[in-house]
Amino acid sequence: ATVQATAAGYTDGMATMTVAQPALDVIGLTTTTTTLSADDPFLVRIGIPNATNQFMSVEQAIRAGGTAVTATVTSSAPGVGQLVTTPLTGQTVTVQIVPGQTRSPSTVATGGVALDPLTAGATTVSGTIPGFIALPTASVTVTVNTPGITLSNLTVGGGLQDNSSGFLGAPAPAGGVTVTLTSSNPAVARVAPNATTPGTASIDITVNEGFGSFSYYVQGVEGATGTVTVRATGSGYTDGTATATIVQPALDVIGLTTTTTAGAADDPFLVRIGIPNATNQFMSVEQAIRAGGTAVTATVTNSASAVGQLVTSTQTGQSVTVQIVPGQTRSPSTVAAGGVAFDPLAAGTTMVSGTIPAFITLPTATVTVTVNP
Repeated sequence: ATVQATAAGYTDGMATMTVAQPALDVIGLTTTTTTLSADDPFLVRIGIPNATNQFMSVEQAIRAGGTAVTATVTSSAPGVGQLVTTPLTGQTVTVQIVPGQTRSPSTVATGGVALDPLTAGATTVSGTIPGFIALPTASVTVTVNTPGITLSNLTVGGGLQDNSSGFLGAPAPAGGVTVTLTSSNPAVARVAPNATTPGTASIDITVNEGFGSFSYYVQGVEGATGTVTVRATGSGYTDGTATATIVQPALDVIGLTTTTTAGAADDPFLVRIGIPNATNQFMSVEQAIRAGGTAVTATVTNSASAVGQLVTSTQTGQSVTVQIVPGQTRSPSTVAAGGVAFDPLAAGTTMVSGTIPAFITLPTATVTVTVNP
């Protein structure tokens, strides 16, 4: 059709208007989801296609004074995913696009449509409108998966504990979900819901509706080493597993000043426990004695009695003991609280060392102290 414009004092203008068959496609639909995911709203869109009718060239609204169009939307596998509108739920539903609009409403509440994923599988969601070209993009294939549970691997010292995390492949549904964590060998490693509960072979953790993660503790058994599988199960989710590696724990000495003077104030320091690095040269991670475990006694010695002595609340001399109790990674930080301090006596050099039976004594468990006049 030709459009002609006239105005007094001006030469006429003309333009050619091409009226093409309109087209539709489907947009906003996620192509991968899970059986526990929320309904996924999407839209039917209209406009004009490109020259080969492969995709939408330009969105165009229904003309003012025109008539609303009704789009029919279908799901090829309603057992995998069903369609939801305000009045309808099923394999086939309809939505309207009204004059002045290029798309169907964006939410179910306002008259739109959503896909409700039900079971694992694949379904194709397609839209049609009488008299409109259905572009290839008017059909969208959606893959619905069963969500899984992901756990993190970790390394824990025998008799110690460390926290770990788990993640749900989809947020917990209405009412929440109970995740069961089980150790394949509770004689080597146990699981606990928190840092203050003694570990057991299996525990249940409740993940509240809408949440997608949880935490727990792995506790190594005293004197044990080895590799254990921790398995997580939950209704509606595929199982998740992680490897817990239980290793010999280690100790070092921290907080001791390496240079002091004769007669200076006593210098409190700490014995620290955890797991060593791969070469047993330094502490990799501090870890506390497990809940329900046994306190460990560290023996601390001083090599040169003329240079300095060790002091606790009950002992003074060249060899003293301090305890590290369940839930703690270090000996107490003050003598009054049960810790140990170095008392510099005279000029010289001495070595202060800590040991704990069945613990690896790291090079950093020995500290050389120089006492100056």
